Amino acid sequence: MRAQIPEKLEPIQIDEVRIRQVFINLLTNAIKFTKEGGEVWIEVQPSSTNEYIFFSVVDTGIGMLSDDLFKLFQPFVQVENSSTHRSPGTGLGLVMVQKIVELHGGTVHAESQLGKGSRFTVKLPWKKVRE
Repeated sequence: MRAQIPEKLEPIQIDEVRIRQVFINLLTNAIKFTKEGGEVWIEVQPSSTNEYIFFSVVDTGIGMLSDDLFKLFQPFVQVENSSTHRSPGTGLGLVMVQKIVELHGGTVHAESQLGKGSRFTVKLPWKKVRE
């Protein structure tokens, strides 16, 4: 796994425990649905105005059809394919991700291409740490 993070990013104010859970859920899914030899990485990029910061978890995994993306954030729903039968889950991980991010004033966006991988991008307001 690798990370693409700009140098000299200023700290942001977040609930560290909750945002850590967001990353654990996104990374767990990326790893679960990426076959051996595939790649998983994290990208961090501030908006041009430093008003928002974007965190993406990207993989070269099995991907999914764009028509199935709307199902991802529904409770207890999993997108059906051959890999989900081998890697069962509750269908709550991405729902939790979305709720935590929304409570931080942010959004989650998913992109995917069947057989090519997925990208989950979290957009959070850049609240600077008060000193």
